[in-house]
Amino acid sequence: MPFEKCSSKYDLCHLFEKLPLLNLKQLITILTAVDSLLLAAILNYQPIKGEVKMKNKVVELDVREDIKNKLEPFQKIMSAVSGLDAEDVFILHAPFKPIPLFGVLKAKGFEYKTEEIDKKHWKVIFTKSGESK
Repeated sequence: MPFEKCSSKYDLCHLFEKLPLLNLKQLITILTAVDSLLLAAILNYQPIKGEVKMKNKVVELDVREDIKNKLEPFQKIMSAVSGLDAEDVFILHAPFKPIPLFGVLKAKGFEYKTEEIDKKHWKVIFTKSGESK
């Protein structure tokens, strides 16, 4: 048994069992300087249950070659944005400013910023702001 020297269920070494990421020696070293209120907060910590989104998804698509080859990229663009949630980002590279697309994606809850990189290279950053309109 790893905590043979624990004298009661209220002993600190017994309470350290609740903090699984550090071993007893590490915990004692860390907690010797910890105020009792902070210790109580640590021991009462409950992890968040359910899904926690850590990062926004970023999808990047370059349709310049498709358009150069006379291929319609609309379905490819719609597929790229279909799985995006609020605050996710879609970056589109196109040979022109895709003005008709702005209204379509605005109706799906996207805001956008444009940047002309070169004569035939536009970069548009769409951010999903919320629900479809």
